[in-house]
Amino acid sequence: HFFSVVESSVLLAMTFDCFVAISNPLCYAAVLTNNVIIRIGLAILACATLSLFPVPFLLKCLNFCPNKTFLSHSFCFHPDVMRRTRADITINILCGFYVVLSPGGIDSLLVVLSYTLILPTVLGLASPRER
Repeated sequence: HFFSVVESSVLLAMTFDCFVAISNPLCYAAVLTNNVIIRIGLAILACATLSLFPVPFLLKCLNFCPNKTFLSHSFCFHPDVMRRTRADITINILCGFYVVLSPGGIDSLLVVLSYTLILPTVLGLASPRER
């Protein structure tokens, strides 16, 4: 999940880069300095880390059935783990929805917004040769 959040955020950063390069190419070097790129990278890592940070603590608070220890996958599959518990898992379900929908949903929405802002710039060029 960590890498999927990072991947989604990197795609969003790439669309921001493309937007700046197309909409204002003369100021590209002034807008995207090394400090800005480092801050974007740190924000991506922070977002991925913070979105998954509460999961181990939520799992630690659960009581599991001792006789149900078999999982259907070799990795810790979330639905299997949730079936093995005897406690209320509502907060775990909500946290799982947040982890899945937050990066993918918000990042995808912002990518579409960025490309809708890029499209008029490209179509507004004077001649087909400039396009």
